[in-house]
Amino acid sequence: MIASDIKRAIARLIRPAAVPVEREETRPAHLARLRRATVYFVYTQGTAKPLNLGKATQMLLEAEVATTGAWPSEDKVRLAPSLARIDASVARARATAAFVETITTWRSLLAAVMFHPILLARALVFLIRGMRNEDPEASAQPEADENGADPWDEVEALLLESQKVTVSERFLDADLFGGDAQAEDHFVRLFLRPTSHEIVIDGTSTEITVEPRLLLHRDGVIQLVAGFELPRHATVSQVVYGANMDEPLIRRSEVPETFRPAGATWAGGDWLEAPVAGVRYRRLQHDEEPSTVAEYMSFLADSVAGHISATLGGGWNGYPVVIAEADSCCADWAQQHPAELANLVAREGVAPGGRRLRDVTLRDFASFDDHSMFHTLASATIMNWRPWQPGIKDLSFTMLYEHALLLYWRATRVEREVRTVPSKRRRVTELSQTALFMEAEARGVFVRAGGARDIFRDVAGTLGVPEILQTVSKGLSLSSDRAAARASDRVARGARNVAVFGLAVATFAAVPAVPQLFELVEAQREADPGSSWWVTLQTVISSPLQISGILLAVISLFGVVWVGRVVVAVVSYLWGIRKRGYASHLSGYEVDLEQPKNVTEDSTRGRTT
Repeated sequence: MIASDIKRAIARLIRPAAVPVEREETRPAHLARLRRATVYFVYTQGTAKPLNLGKATQMLLEAEVATTGAWPSEDKVRLAPSLARIDASVARARATAAFVETITTWRSLLAAVMFHPILLARALVFLIRGMRNEDPEASAQPEADENGADPWDEVEALLLESQKVTVSERFLDADLFGGDAQAEDHFVRLFLRPTSHEIVIDGTSTEITVEPRLLLHRDGVIQLVAGFELPRHATVSQVVYGANMDEPLIRRSEVPETFRPAGATWAGGDWLEAPVAGVRYRRLQHDEEPSTVAEYMSFLADSVAGHISATLGGGWNGYPVVIAEADSCCADWAQQHPAELANLVAREGVAPGGRRLRDVTLRDFASFDDHSMFHTLASATIMNWRPWQPGIKDLSFTMLYEHALLLYWRATRVEREVRTVPSKRRRVTELSQTALFMEAEARGVFVRAGGARDIFRDVAGTLGVPEILQTVSKGLSLSSDRAAARASDRVARGARNVAVFGLAVATFAAVPAVPQLFELVEAQREADPGSSWWVTLQTVISSPLQISGILLAVISLFGVVWVGRVVVAVVSYLWGIRKRGYASHLSGYEVDLEQPKNVTEDSTRGRTT
C-alpha cells in the first residue's frame, strides 16, 4: 500500500517549444487540437508575519500534510514520519548487515564486544527474532530473489521514488539559480500528499491525480503549484477553459484527512474504505455546484496555514502555465493555426462567430526549435512541436515563472510596509538590504543560464517588479531621513540621561560633605545602639569609594541581566530556525532529466537506479 502510494508521487509537470506566429487570412477547415495539455497553476499568497521555516517544515511533515521536504543548502531530503520509519529501518538493517560482515574471527568478535556493543546486540536480536519468527517486522522484511539481490534494494527504490520530485526541485534550483537565497536557505520546498479529482470540460469527464508542490519563503510567502492534466486531443477553447481558475470544472475530489484543519473549506464528504499510505482520504462530491481550481488552491493554502499557525492576508495571485503538444492534424501546426495559437497565449476561447484577436506578433523566448515559449501578464504557454508527455523535466520551465512570481510578491510586500514610512533604524536597514537584494534578483543576476535569465527578467518586468522597487527605493529614502531624525533625538536623550546620571553620582559622592546628614545619622546610631542599620549607613556615607562601588555593582547587575536576555533571544532564534525533520539516509543523488526515471542515487555502496 505504501509502495503504490509512493509511486504516485512522481510529478507531472512541463516541457518547452519555439516558433513566431503570424496571422493568416484564411482559417483551416478543422478545429485546432492539442494532443496533450497540462496546466500548472502557480498560486502565491502572503502571510501576516514572516515564517519560521524550520518550525513550519517540522509541523507539515509531522502532520503528514507533506511527505518530503528539501532545503537548498543540503542534499538530503527530510521525510514525514510514515516514510522516516521505513528509512530508519533500512538504514539500521544495512548498518547491521555491514557490521556482521566484519565479524569473521574470534578477535573481530572480541573487538565488536568491546567497541560496538550496541550494534552487536542489535545483530543478535535480529538473529534471535528471525530464528523464532516472533517479530512481525522481521517476517515482513523483503526476501532475496532468485538472483541473490539485496533484499532491501526494492524498499530503497521505493524510498527514492518518493523523494524524486523533491530531489529534482532542489537540483534544478541549484542549476538555474545561485546566490544567497540558496546558501542561506531563504526558502524550503515540500511535496504534499496527492489528491484525486474528476474534472469535466465540455461534457468530457477525466480522472486526474494532482500532486501539489509547496514553497515557503521566510519573508512570509506561501506558493503552491498544482498540475491539472486536461483531456487528450482538446480544442484550444477547451484548454483555455481548463486554464481558467474560476471555471467550475471539478466534480469530485478525494483529499487526505490531514488537509482539513479547523476552519478549512471543503468540509463534509465520505471516508474512503481503505487508507492510503496510512492516511484516510475523504471523497467530496461537487455535483450540484462544481468547484473551481481557485477554491481548490485556496483550500490547500488554508490547510497549510492552519498547520503552521500562520495568518494569510494581502490577497493572492494565480498564474496558469499551459504546457501542450500540438496535435498531428497538420504538418505545421503553428503556420496552419496562428490565430488559435494567439488565442491560446492570450487565454481567449475560439468559437464560431465569436470575437477574434486582432493581428498580433508573439514573442517566442525558446532557445531551441522543438518548442515555443510565450508569456503574458496573466499566464504562460509552452508549445511542444515534438512528442512530449508531462514529467519532471517540465520543472525547468515552471520554476522560472515560480521564482519570478515569488519575487513579485515579495516586492509588493516590502512596498506595502514601506508605505507606512517605518522609522526604526534597524528595520529600515533590513528593508534596504532586502530591496537591494531584490533589485539584483530582478536583473537576473542569480539566474545562471543566459536564455533563462532573459525569460526571468522579461516576466519580472511584465509583472512590474522594477517599478515596484523604484517606489520602494523612494519610500526607503524618506524612511531613512525619518530614522536619522529619530536617531538624533535618541542621542540627545541619551546625552541628557548621562548628564542626569553624572549629577546623581556626584550628589551621592558629595554626601559625606553634608555635615547635617552625617550628624543626623550619628545621633540616630547613638539613640539606638542595638541597630546595625545606622552603623552600616554611617559607614557607607562616610566613604565615597564604597558609594561608588555600590553604584557600580547595581549598574553591572543591570548589564548582566541585559546581556542574559540578549543571549537567550539569540539562542532561541537560532534554535527556532534550525532545519528540522528526519533526514533520509539516501544521499549523493544524480539527476538526469533526459532519462525516464530522472533520479539515481550514487552512494558509497555503488549506484542504485
